[in-house]
Amino acid sequence: MMELKYFIGIDVSKAKLDAAWLKDVQAYRYRSKVLGNNPKGCLQLFDWIRKNITTDLAEIGSAPDEVVLSIRQIQTAISDSMAELQRDIDEHIDRHPDLKHDIELLKTIPGVGDAVAPRMALLYRSRPFRSAAQMAAFPGLVPKERTSGQYRGKVRLSKQGNSKFRALLYMPAVVAKGCNPDIRACCERLPARGKSKMQAIGAVMRRLVHICFGVLKHQTVYQARTVNF
Repeated sequence: MMELKYFIGIDVSKAKLDAAWLKDVQAYRYRSKVLGNNPKGCLQLFDWIRKNITTDLAEIGSAPDEVVLSIRQIQTAISDSMAELQRDIDEHIDRHPDLKHDIELLKTIPGVGDAVAPRMALLYRSRPFRSAAQMAAFPGLVPKERTSGQYRGKVRLSKQGNSKFRALLYMPAVVAKGCNPDIRACCERLPARGKSKMQAIGAVMRRLVHICFGVLKHQTVYQARTVNF
């Protein structure tokens, strides 16, 4: 009989997904996660597995063949499900010309690619934003000063919005610093105002949302406001 050392389980009920990663039976070291049994919960499950299980596989060492086979089967099933979900998303976009057009317009913005454009278009279409500032507030990209009495603290992002969306914008903001003329000009002004590196990234993320809002509101391709000589 095989000695149980490692265990991965996903229990599916009507309302939720229960995932457990038992790393060490002897020491009873485990990680668990409870998510909603819906498309959003499935995406969160994929992220959780990537961040936890796939990282910990390097710690297993010489695991039994049965355990390795089970892990590979789970990985394959998750990869297949993600590919199927992406096909469903692509088919949905193809069936809605307006949404597809929005995505094409967003991709004309340097720094906005396949990962950000569909989500940005969906965000714009799903809520009645009246201004770019309102849209930037959704992922918590609004500057907020911490004050107490006469004390005035540093200005930081409020982070009261959607953290997943905010995290999605980080790498596009970093890329846009080098290839987007408007973002580059914004970055050149920030050090003179005493902004730190992370404050600058937050400002770039907010500026990127503003640009996306303008492109979608006016239904025009991106045109840089900064003139390059």
